[in-house]
Amino acid sequence: MDRAEKAAVGLKLLRGEPGNPPLPRERELIRLCNDLAHGQIPEAFPGMQPTSLTRQKVGEYLAQDPYVVCEKTDGERHLLLAHQARVFLVDRCCQIWLCPLQLPLPAAHPAAPGWHHNTLLDGELVVDTVQVESAPAADGEDMRGAGGEGAAESGGTGAAGAAGTVAVRRRLRYLVYDAIRICGDDVTHRPLLHRLRRALHDVVLPKEQLNALEPAREPVHILVKDFFELWHLRHVVSLAEHLPHKNDGLVFTPVRVPYVPGTCPALLKWKPASKNTVDFMLKTVVGTGKSLHVKLLVGVKKHEEWQVKFCGHWLAKTGSAFKALQQDPRAFDGKIGECRWQTTAKTFTPADPERFTIEGSWEQGGWVLHNIREDKKQPNDMRTAKRVVESIEDDLTLEELEQQLLTARGNGKLQEAAACGWEGELPRLDPGNLEVPRKLAWCRPAGEDAPLPITDWAHLKGGFSGGRGRGGKGRGGKGRGGGKAGRGVGKGRGGPSNEREASAAEASGPAASPPGSGPDPGRGFAGG
Repeated sequence: MDRAEKAAVGLKLLRGEPGNPPLPRERELIRLCNDLAHGQIPEAFPGMQPTSLTRQKVGEYLAQDPYVVCEKTDGERHLLLAHQARVFLVDRCCQIWLCPLQLPLPAAHPAAPGWHHNTLLDGELVVDTVQVESAPAADGEDMRGAGGEGAAESGGTGAAGAAGTVAVRRRLRYLVYDAIRICGDDVTHRPLLHRLRRALHDVVLPKEQLNALEPAREPVHILVKDFFELWHLRHVVSLAEHLPHKNDGLVFTPVRVPYVPGTCPALLKWKPASKNTVDFMLKTVVGTGKSLHVKLLVGVKKHEEWQVKFCGHWLAKTGSAFKALQQDPRAFDGKIGECRWQTTAKTFTPADPERFTIEGSWEQGGWVLHNIREDKKQPNDMRTAKRVVESIEDDLTLEELEQQLLTARGNGKLQEAAACGWEGELPRLDPGNLEVPRKLAWCRPAGEDAPLPITDWAHLKGGFSGGRGRGGKGRGGKGRGGGKAGRGVGKGRGGPSNEREASAAEASGPAASPPGSGPDPGRGFAGG
């Protein structure tokens, strides 16, 4: 979604324009988010980040500790901060959006009636497109149809709003997939299911109950995401195909690992080959006319400082996104480009990495620009890029993943997440330590009945009267991505000695290459 779509439903960017420097108030709120989440960098985004799933990690993690799985929605990640009776959405660029809604306290809270203060949730902002019986569009909803904005999908029998017609509505929803603080109460060291239950019980349901008593037009509808046992993997994939928003993979979340800012090796993401990406910073080297080369940069941390450096890779000159870049190279310079590895693409490596030249060589395979990440200002770091490359080379398919999980369950290795209980405390982890200890000490209160399946939130224990409220199941939401792409490929240098000699070959499309040919997608990442 773009800034205009957010503004249309009443979300207000505090700094006014994305290019403006952050206001003192924004810096204060970012520092507050870091304090609430135990972040180590005061002005950085304090969200927990996943790593890509590989065959080895299936045995090391999924078969060792209890996990839940959910689909990964293609939306925008935001932290939701309720502070001083206001609600803010914090994106990954640490831009803060004021959201015109309020979150009432649960009736049992000592300060009720009142509003949430110092509540911090982690989740995804998505646009759901659904077909509904036509009615006046509420705030936060945009009616569109085949004829464009304001049109209705009515089979040509009527206009939007006419009785008996069907309209297409776009609904902005915030899908919660973790909780950090609830009314100032630190829940980061609690089990995942406890954190989710607090989000549902203390945030979502009180809001739904208030709306039932005093119907209001909400710009953003808040829901808790659905999670499933690992052996329901195929059901999750099938469910994702029928959701009202796009999705691009699966997320595997550990039940017994506390919430820790930064990269968490135990939080795993999987994507299919066609959707595996690395977020590079683009650096254009411009020649004459539309001639240009594009460097791909990654982040490197040295001596406690974050630096952005050339990783040895160049952007493949193919695809619609690259053609748009050619029209205005300087507008793309310094932007974050989401790139996918394609074995069929061709990449030109110039002889001089600093100045434009037509001298160089072509290689089979390359990183193709998919789109520009307006929600990010920094590229993936070297370690993240290398992990994605490992996932590309590992080439774990959905069928293989499902078979490994079923085999592990048959051998009695998969643990039931719902049977772990909802209470207890976990050992707090040092956010600076990337290694997650195996077999974390965790207690389940003696005598507590095994909870019902986690796939049925309406029956969660703890007094959730009325189920999930007016919003219904609210399935979906974004987890966090990861995946495969083509099997490892060698170097494969050769071909024309300069770019002009190869232009005809490029225009005619990539030549087929035998298995194992072409450059390694991880070339240039070594030593990071």
